[in-house]
Amino acid sequence: MLLLSSLLGLVCAAALGGLFYGTMVYQLTPGAGGEMPAAGMLAPPPLDSAVDAASVFPGLQLQFAGGTVTGRQAEDVRVDGVLCRAVTTQWLTADGQSVRTVCAAPQAYIAVLAQQGYMPQLITGYQLAGMDAVYETRGAEGLLAAQSGGAVYLLIGPADEQRMYALGAACTLAEAGG
Repeated sequence: MLLLSSLLGLVCAAALGGLFYGTMVYQLTPGAGGEMPAAGMLAPPPLDSAVDAASVFPGLQLQFAGGTVTGRQAEDVRVDGVLCRAVTTQWLTADGQSVRTVCAAPQAYIAVLAQQGYMPQLITGYQLAGMDAVYETRGAEGLLAAQSGGAVYLLIGPADEQRMYALGAACTLAEAGG
């Protein structure tokens, strides 16, 4: 009787484990839900020119410490059939240099970088708001790209490795308006 009870328990545990595993694989399979988006990233509100662009982004905003915002715009971009929301903010650094940050969701937006001609560099160790970042260049322009919580975060500035390293370290993530 003890052997039968143990065998039945083992079969039930295996069945429940298989069901759980199957459910998790289904949720993470592209085309079946992809990466689960962060809260609020399922359906961004429609764009309205009367609303601040930062308030229509469905995730955390990339902030540039010590910089002054000189402009902001939001746009919806279709990338490989996926509708992405991108908010681009123009910043003026303390030393008078112009840089841009882009917050975009969902992560399918990352394909835009290749379409725009950015080339990843083999240099590692970059951080963008505490996230591991990839350094890319296009002509005289450098870019740091990081992904987190279903969103893509970009910092665009000069194609100067040391300068981009310092600029990326000066960024943080915060709630809109924060």
